[in-house]
Amino acid sequence: MIHVVKKSGSEKIGPISATRTNAIKTCPSTCALLQDGTCYDMLGNQGIHRDRVDRGEYQTLTPNQFLASMDQLTRIWRWCTGGDLPSHDMNTDRIDRRFLTRMVKGIESNGQTAIIYTHKPVITGTRGALARDASHNRAAIRQAIKSAPSVAVNVSCESPEEVDQAMAHGFPCTVTLPLGSPAKFTTPAGNKVKVCPQQLAKGKAKITCGETCRSRNGIPICADPTRDYAVGFIAHGSRKSKLTQRILGQ
Repeated sequence: MIHVVKKSGSEKIGPISATRTNAIKTCPSTCALLQDGTCYDMLGNQGIHRDRVDRGEYQTLTPNQFLASMDQLTRIWRWCTGGDLPSHDMNTDRIDRRFLTRMVKGIESNGQTAIIYTHKPVITGTRGALARDASHNRAAIRQAIKSAPSVAVNVSCESPEEVDQAMAHGFPCTVTLPLGSPAKFTTPAGNKVKVCPQQLAKGKAKITCGETCRSRNGIPICADPTRDYAVGFIAHGSRKSKLTQRILGQ
């Protein structure tokens, strides 16, 4: 269920290894972008790759096979350009806790840096998230952070208010933003949000996750667990206007 590209040709992430999982089996039911079809991964070339993985047309690895082959990935790599973390007992709203812990430990032992996101729910009630699922996921992420402190497991949020809730639990965050968002701002609770540098690059400036996006610690900002801000991603793709309207409640 895990498709691996040893060296990506993406202009955004650069020539690093990248993975993709079966979205049907991993994307949470609580994702509003999935519910209304505004997820960038459902559109264009990304959507083509997503469908092919979901239909079993690409070679994939089982979670155990992937964990055993992680040392073959590039030093910096991206987890899941599409899809999400493997699910617990076929429940797409729950993280496979054992897999996540084993993966982050492997990242540390291999001396790698991984860019990891999950949109599985961590806050009860958010878009219908059940308390038992949110609690399970918080415990899974906390265990991963404790097992491998150098690895960031980002919680993907859909509003500044969600950022405040997730950061209150001590989790690094990313957030989807509407068109026209400023490069930097603070959330209602005073947490900082900074837009992805790649989206702010102008002219001939080229920023990629693997080659030029760097935090003060010399690693991609989304991979830095010590950062004190959420990373914002402004709506993009062919349905960016529709996504912006949804975010703004219009």
